[in-house]
Amino acid sequence: MMGAGDRKKKTVETRSGTDRDGTVAKKGEGKGGAGKGASARGEGPKVRFGLRMKFSLAIITLVSVVIAIMTLYFIRTESALLKSEIIKFAEREIEHLTNTAQESISAKDELALIAAVRNVQKITSIRYVFIFDPNGRIIQNFDPEKNGSEMEDDEITRKAREYAETERPLMLDFPDPVERGGIIYDFSRPVLHTLFKNRIATVRMGFSDRIIRDQIAEVTMNIMVIAVFFLAVAILGSFILASVTIKPIRKLSEGAAIISTGDLEHKIDINRTDELGLLANDFNIMTEKLKKAKDKEIESRIMEEQLELAKEIQEGLNPMGFYEKGGIQIKGFTKAAKGVGGDYFDYIDISDTRVGALISDVSGKGVPASLVMVMIRTVFTNSVKNNKRVDCATIVRSINDALSADFAVDKFATLFFMIYNRETGELSFSNAG
Repeated sequence: MMGAGDRKKKTVETRSGTDRDGTVAKKGEGKGGAGKGASARGEGPKVRFGLRMKFSLAIITLVSVVIAIMTLYFIRTESALLKSEIIKFAEREIEHLTNTAQESISAKDELALIAAVRNVQKITSIRYVFIFDPNGRIIQNFDPEKNGSEMEDDEITRKAREYAETERPLMLDFPDPVERGGIIYDFSRPVLHTLFKNRIATVRMGFSDRIIRDQIAEVTMNIMVIAVFFLAVAILGSFILASVTIKPIRKLSEGAAIISTGDLEHKIDINRTDELGLLANDFNIMTEKLKKAKDKEIESRIMEEQLELAKEIQEGLNPMGFYEKGGIQIKGFTKAAKGVGGDYFDYIDISDTRVGALISDVSGKGVPASLVMVMIRTVFTNSVKNNKRVDCATIVRSINDALSADFAVDKFATLFFMIYNRETGELSFSNAG
């Protein structure tokens, strides 16, 4: 007789093992595989122009633009204010000189007019003074040698002689011939006789804008000093602010690099209540989910390995060889839908003349059904070996009694068992289930 111990055995090999820490190492990979992930950051792109530098440059540029705009505004405002003051001062001076000339010429008192011109000459911003009669002859000026000579017949002189408004002086300007970039503001006003109110002279007075330019230069220098101070403060403040702002971002980057190496236990610690704090919290939640997914993947791989091993073991429980003896040929094959299952077949020599064959199908699929199948096989082989009188009813009854006594779950199986006698050609069988 050929028993279960005489059947061909299969060697079971596992294609993947499990480390002590629960990490599944695939074929061709060791624990050192994590080192590749650890160096991933070093092999990645380098930071050439960081956020701190960009942030600092943005602040410095903004502050510089604001300072430049404010400087231009203050310079223009100051220039307009100084020009307005010069005009008011010039109007007062030419009005005073016009009144003096009116009284002096009407009374023919040259000394008073000479004294008035000398007083005006002391004002450094007044470049020239001309008092000339209606015919263009100079009555008084800064240079006594020119008194009695003719005025130059230029455009400004012609406009001054034609101007008859007595309430406000005529103001013209032209480039300063002495100082490059300077401007001369020319003021002229008619002089009327005190009694007859006819035009007896014209007063021309030239003011240099030198005082405006000097004060603008001084204001500009002061503003530049203040601007440099604030720019230095802005540079220092921008680097400090950028460092404070970039620090949590750098923590996020370092944490992401650590997580990318496979360290899913790492937590990013950023105690903030702004968007960066929320981002760090999302990172930690994502890491926790990745860890759970990895644990499930490991468990799934282990389960797959165990199912594969159980499948190979279960396949080894079924007859592996081709039965051919005494004109009888038997060959069977089974494949479970979920790796392991409750399908079972077997054939065994009961005596020299009789051979038995069993086919069984347990309800359900997977591991529970395979456990019931193992119980059926165990009871079947023991019943055939230990019973002196082997018949279909006895074997089926023994299997049913054993399973009914041991089962604590709601499982059942269908079964077909037959015995064939080579001598007599008799076939007996029994159905169950």
